[in-house]
Amino acid sequence: MKELINNEFAQVSFDNRSNAIVAIWKKPTTKEAYQFIFTAVLENFREYGADSFISDTHLQGLVDMESRQWLQIEILPKAYRAGLRNVGVVSSKDVFSSFYVSTIKNSASENKMDIEFRDFLDVQSALKWVSSRAVAA
Repeated sequence: MKELINNEFAQVSFDNRSNAIVAIWKKPTTKEAYQFIFTAVLENFREYGADSFISDTHLQGLVDMESRQWLQIEILPKAYRAGLRNVGVVSSKDVFSSFYVSTIKNSASENKMDIEFRDFLDVQSALKWVSSRAVAA
């Protein structure tokens, strides 16, 4: 994996074997840090031609409604146009994480984006899944 960002909030890498951008959140994030990370993820999607995104949200904390809406309106459509087709989410499965992910899934579906979302217990399982999707495509 090639490390792209490593700050106090997240580590973001590109995995060329699975053609995925991987974000591992380190702690609850601010609105500014959240937008910085996802803007960088989008830029790297374009640069590397990635088709998958994996996000380990175990330590991300709650994402405020404004940030979530920004992701849905600004980032998700641009990432889809840049080639995003698979999203693997590694989460704690609490009600807040489930709501966060389901609203993003619903937004993609409502806007006719053909993106496959899957939940995982660990990053390695998500990487294995996106690798198998690349072979099947």
